[in-house]
Order: sequence, then structure tokens, then C-alpha cells
Amino acid sequence: MAFSSKELIKNAWQIYKAHALSLIVIYTTVLAVLWFVRNIFPQIIQLPQAYGWLLALANFLVQAFLGLGIVYMALKIETHRAPSWRDFSARVDSFFQFAFLLFVISLLFYGGLYFGILPGILLLPFVVLAPYIFVTEKLGIFAALKRSVQLSKGYRLQIIFFELLLFAIIFLSGFTLVGLLVSVPLAYLANAELYQALKCMHDESCNKYKKEELNPAVSLVTYIVLLAFAVYGAWLLYARFSVSQDLQQNLQEAQANLAPATNANLEKVKLAIELYKDLNGAYPKNLQELLNAQIIEDTNLLYGLTYSKTQDGFKLCNANICVEGNDSKDNSSTVGE
Repeated sequence: MAFSSKELIKNAWQIYKAHALSLIVIYTTVLAVLWFVRNIFPQIIQLPQAYGWLLALANFLVQAFLGLGIVYMALKIETHRAPSWRDFSARVDSFFQFAFLLFVISLLFYGGLYFGILPGILLLPFVVLAPYIFVTEKLGIFAALKRSVQLSKGYRLQIIFFELLLFAIIFLSGFTLVGLLVSVPLAYLANAELYQALKCMHDESCNKYKKEELNPAVSLVTYIVLLAFAVYGAWLLYARFSVSQDLQQNLQEAQANLAPATNANLEKVKLAIELYKDLNGAYPKNLQELLNAQIIEDTNLLYGLTYSKTQDGFKLCNANICVEGNDSKDNSSTVGE
């Protein structure tokens, strides 16, 4: 037996139309908040690049908070109750658990996409219901994932078809803001309907949703799409591996070609340091002092060099070798190839 994808999307569309104005206002605000967090907020706080992970974390937590509210709202509307702003705080007590659940789902799904696309798509039936189960049945993170696996049993191929259909709707309508304000809420409502339908499918006494034989055309189309993703994913993996090898080879060749010039710069800077010492009676504290004293005018000579003062002199290094200078008569040496 199978559920009717057409019926679920039709139900979701009827629910959307009944609350269209409220949903448009709410989702416009949600998209505005996400846009602000991704584009304006980083410019306001201007964190150093090393702390960019904090911006990524803040962005993820905002998405998790909004996602929790949207899932709760979709389930609430599905039971013919009107959406409201209070839906975003209805389950705020379980926010961090929900955020971790989304992290696990994202790790599985996007990890699968990275390794050839197809694994990520095949994982969809196992995880797509987990947020709705978490909110409705108030289970723990892994219990919700386990329940999602149980509900999807026997319907996984059709769930893949259903999710790809929703993705196609979002993709085709995503060229305009108006399209997104319809397709994204519709997808959440459709998945809420899917959750309720699968619960009904596993309950012999339930007759709320139509049970029918799986259309062979649905199976055929799904298998063709999966095959196409498998071929495309294999090509991406091959291309990524080939590019990685080519980049590594080019990098090695570039380093080999650059080494003589870099070593020549090292010798020039060493001589400039010695000249600075002859003029000033001491080695410079840093390479900037060579520029300040106009002993070196080309800043490119200093690129990739590290300089430090030692007890008796200095040590100057590039990626290949180091040279040392000291106050003895033979005042330089080369250290390590």
C-alpha cells in the first residue's frame, strides 16, 4: 500500500489558502531575519576572520529557532488552528535539543551529498520526519530519529519521490520572492501531512488518508532520477579527485620553481639586515625597520620571511631554509634544507 502524494499536496494547499495572509506575513519576516543575520549582522560586528565560526554558529542557531517555530506552526495549522507569532516560543524549552537534532540531520544529509549526492538523497526517508516527531511526540533526539526510521518503513521510495517533488516545486517557484512565500510554507505543511499520513498508514483503524497501490510510474521515475543522481555524483567525485591531484601537482611544481627566487630574496634581506647593523650598531627589532630605514624599498622581498632576534644575532627563515647572523667574524650560517 502507498499514500497519495497528490492528496497530501492538495491538502497542504487547501490549508495554505485558508491562512495565506498570516503565512505570507510570518514567512516574509522569517526571510528578512535570515537575510539580516547572513548579510548585515557580520558587517555590524566585524569579527576577525579567525572567529568566523562564531558567525556560522549564530546563523545556525537562528535557523534552528525559526525552524522549531515553523515546524510547530505547520503541525498546528494541520489540525485547523490558526498560526500566530506565539508558535515560535511554544516549544522554546526544547530549543537546544531541536538545534542538536537539526545538526545531526544536516551532518547526515549534507555529508551524504558530499560523497556523491546519492547517499544524501537515500538518507532523506530516514530523517525527514524526525523534526515533526520531535515536536509532536516530545521524544528525545535519537528516539525521534528511530521513530522516523520506523514510520518510513515500507514507504521509503515513495518518500524520496515526494521530497524530490517538493524540492522541484520550491526550485521552480524560487525565482521570485512571491514564489518562495508560497512554496516554502507549502513544503512544511506537506511534510506535516506526510507525517500524519504515515502514522495513519501504520494504523489499520485509521481511514483519514487514502491508501492505494503504489503507481508503477512513480517507482520508475524515482529510479530514473536516482540513477541520474548516481551518475552525476560519481562524476563529481571523479572530478574532485582529479582536480585535487592536479592542484597538488601544480602546487609542488610552483614551490619548486619559486624556491630559487625565494632563497635569493632571503640572501638579499640578510645582507640588508647586516647593513642595518653596520649603520645603527644593532640588528633591527623586526623587518619593518628595514623599510623604515629605506634599506629595503621593495616589500615583496619580505614576503614569506620570518625574522627573530637571538641572543647573539638574528635568525631569518623562508619555507625552505633559515640563515643566521651573529656578531662573530664569520657572521652567518645556513640552517637546514
